[in-house]
Amino acid sequence: MSAVPLEQDFSLPSCYNVANIQPLSSRIPGFSDETLFYIFYSMPRDIMQELVAEELMGRKWRYHKLERCWLTRDETYPGPVDVERGVSERGVYLLWDHTSWKKVRREFILRYEDLDNRLDNRTVSRAAVGQPHAS
Repeated sequence: MSAVPLEQDFSLPSCYNVANIQPLSSRIPGFSDETLFYIFYSMPRDIMQELVAEELMGRKWRYHKLERCWLTRDETYPGPVDVERGVSERGVYLLWDHTSWKKVRREFILRYEDLDNRLDNRTVSRAAVGQPHAS
């Protein structure tokens, strides 16, 4: 028995034909932090995860390797205080808690070596996903 392709006995309404859709990567700067975190955690090992990480870092978020979460300084509190100059600081930070899906305020000592700085020295090639990099 050979497989015979089925003939379509319907036509697609023209309102379903969408043209000129911009790639998701071109809309990343307009997304909220929560949407960026969703993309980051739902697309592991994908180019979108790296593009979102680059956007988050541009918004002053940093990934903490030991805590395994994103954090940023809480601007509503006074600036951090050096504990060891150039090594660590104590301050109030906002952490993204991916289990409760919200920002959590926390005070702790931040060691700079615990931050993932891989994207600080390079940018992901946006040309690879169809978007020119803005300099």
